[in-house]
Amino acid sequence: MTVDDLLHGLQALLRQYEQDVEPPKEEFDNFACEQCAGCAQCRFCQNCVDCRDCNHCDDCNSCQGCTQCKRSNRLERCSYIEDSEDCEDSRYLTLCIGCQNCVHCLACVGIDGQEFCVLNRKLSRKEYFEILRKIRAELDIKLSDGWRFGGPSAPSRRASLSGSSDLSRTTLLRGRRPERR
Repeated sequence: MTVDDLLHGLQALLRQYEQDVEPPKEEFDNFACEQCAGCAQCRFCQNCVDCRDCNHCDDCNSCQGCTQCKRSNRLERCSYIEDSEDCEDSRYLTLCIGCQNCVHCLACVGIDGQEFCVLNRKLSRKEYFEILRKIRAELDIKLSDGWRFGGPSAPSRRASLSGSSDLSRTTLLRGRRPERR
C-alpha cells in the first residue's frame, strides 16, 4: 500500500461519513443565506456551518463576526480571509493558521500584529504583492480542481486528500491553537 492508496481510501471513508452526518441544524435570523446550517444572524452567506453574525461568507465553519471570508474555519472578527483557520481580528489573509491582528499575510502560522508577511517573514509591500500575484493563479487552479486547505472539524469541510501535499499541518494542530508570537 502506498501513501496515495491510503489517502484515497481515507477520502472514500470521509465521503461515506459525510453522508451519515447529523441532520441540518436550525438557523436563526439569517437573511438571504443559502445551504447554511446552524448559523445565526448571518447575511448573504453560502454553505456555512455554525457561523454567527457573518456577511457574504462562503464555505466557512464556526466563524463569528466575519465578512467576505471563504473556505475558512474558526475565524473571529475577520474580513477577506481565504483558506485559513483559527485567526482573529485580521484582514486579507490566505492559507494562515492562528494569526491575530494581521493584515495581508500569506501562509503564516501563529503571528500577531504583522502585515505583508509570507511564511512568517516580513516583506515590503511591493515584494508581498509580487509573490501573491505569482502564487494566486496557481492556487486558484488547485482550488478549482477541488483542493482544500486544512483539516477542519466539521465533516462537511474535510480537506481534499488526493495527495500527501494536500494534507496540511492544520490536521496536526486541530484542537489546540498555535502559540502566538
